[in-house]
Amino acid sequence: MNYRQKRCWVYWLHKGSDPFYIGITTDPKGRLYDHRRTFGPQTKMKLLVLGTVDYCADMERRAIAHYRAKVALTNFRPGGEWPGHHWIGLRHSPETIAKMRGSARQRWAKDPEGRKRMAEFQRNRPRRRGYKNSPEQKKIWAELRRQWWAKPENKKKMHEACLGRTQTPETRAKMSEMSKARWKDPEYREKVGLKSCAKARAAKGGERLSRTT
Repeated sequence: MNYRQKRCWVYWLHKGSDPFYIGITTDPKGRLYDHRRTFGPQTKMKLLVLGTVDYCADMERRAIAHYRAKVALTNFRPGGEWPGHHWIGLRHSPETIAKMRGSARQRWAKDPEGRKRMAEFQRNRPRRRGYKNSPEQKKIWAELRRQWWAKPENKKKMHEACLGRTQTPETRAKMSEMSKARWKDPEYREKVGLKSCAKARAAKGGERLSRTT
């Protein structure tokens, strides 16, 4: 798979309500581990946008420009374009992985203080469960997405990135069951505007209005 078709996230780091760093990654767990070595174990990561590498790189640039005027970000670059984006999602060779693993094991065996610090960090690391975006944050990201999708070249880019993708039979079965379960919920049907859609269809043909009344 081309690395530009890999799943990628835009995220921000925070220690309260406001972000202090915005970035992109294909490995949120590993990236958060690296950030906590720099900014401290109390650092939290909030995942904001999911998409391809190119899409997230553009959203990262927009987000940095938007929040830099409001809060003090630690980002040195404007985001969106830098050499590191060309290897996001790439994997090390088996030989490199073996060397890295051997080096890590040697450091682990020779550093009892490091083992103690890591154990303490694992016990006290914060959890993200239950953390949600505020309404204001949701509006900001929704507007950034609308601006991105308004460009024809971005739509074409996403279309080409998704060409040839197929879901496994198991995944399709799960998606079908979830869709059917949602559709049986009257509140969900009302939320997606089923009645208004039925009226529009009835104005054209009228044959499907009886199914929703």
